Amino acid sequence: MPFGEGDYPGKEEAKKVLTRGVKKEKKDAGSMAKEAHKKNLEARKDAGQPSADIPKEKAKQILKEGEVKGKPLSEKQKGLFGSAAGKGE
Repeated sequence: MPFGEGDYPGKEEAKKVLTRGVKKEKKDAGSMAKEAHKKNLEARKDAGQPSADIPKEKAKQILKEGEVKGKPLSEKQKGLFGSAAGKGE
């Protein structure tokens, strides 16, 4: 009989220890991607990203107008407002 086979005291407890923390459910790629995206958005907001404080609709409006206080947007500002306008999509 190979090692580990057969009945012995504590076999069930050993199985529990070896499989602790192993999830049995499988997820499809789509639901895993959605979950990862949601976590990424939450992390970005928690990390204090500047784009997290800008309302989505306001960012879209600023991008459409192309300027703030009469001055054209810089490339960095376009990136910032683009990020804010695209959050949650």
